[in-house]
Amino acid sequence: MQAPPPHNGATRDRSGAQDKRSQRRPRAGLAKLTSIQHQLALENEKLLRHPFFELCRTEAIGRDRLLGIVTQMYGFSVLFERLLTRRIAESSSGTDEKVLRVARQHLREEFGHPDLFRECLRLNGLSDDELRLASPNTFLRALFGYLLATIQYDNEYVGNVAIMQVMETIGFHVFGATLGLMQKYDMVSTALKQHTEDDESHSQMGLELIPSFDDRTMSASERVIKDIYHLMSFVLDDFVTLGKQRHPEGRA
Repeated sequence: MQAPPPHNGATRDRSGAQDKRSQRRPRAGLAKLTSIQHQLALENEKLLRHPFFELCRTEAIGRDRLLGIVTQMYGFSVLFERLLTRRIAESSSGTDEKVLRVARQHLREEFGHPDLFRECLRLNGLSDDELRLASPNTFLRALFGYLLATIQYDNEYVGNVAIMQVMETIGFHVFGATLGLMQKYDMVSTALKQHTEDDESHSQMGLELIPSFDDRTMSASERVIKDIYHLMSFVLDDFVTLGKQRHPEGRA
């Protein structure tokens, strides 16, 4: 004998509970996105209080020192290009295709930027021998190592936050400040202009993935945001104290 159909009230109760659960999911996803954006905003506020930005605004960094800083950026751009290539090479059949599409588009738009930096420095007076000796400082190398560890040992979503939301946002501010100073000195600044324009849009790539993050991914993303901004403060400390030496010793 078949059981009688459920009472209409019971049906409404179940459907109502399902509706509430479906409503909670979008709200929970939005809360995750808001949380990450709020953390980034707070970290940016701290970053922009670093003396490097004030020195750029007040033209307190001389032309030779500025060339030394841009040379550091050139050295890191070589490592960053390798990192973006490695990010795709580390992917597998289980990698989220949405993240891979972001990574491929990013690489297409970033590929060749070291050449822009090199030409910029050459046109501003650095010789080929000086450019061959260009090498990122200790903390830029540490930053590269941290990013490499992130894309190799954290999941692809955390890696995307590290590369797109954090590094591209930092790049927008740091390259923008450097670009402004180069323009005041009437220096060739094509590479910095290109980076500043690209990084603002790049920092938005993959934001739509954040609402679906699980708790572990959220926790790891919050950690890498804090860590990368912390490392960047040491990089900027070195930029501030960089003397009139045009390049550090060693090779990229």
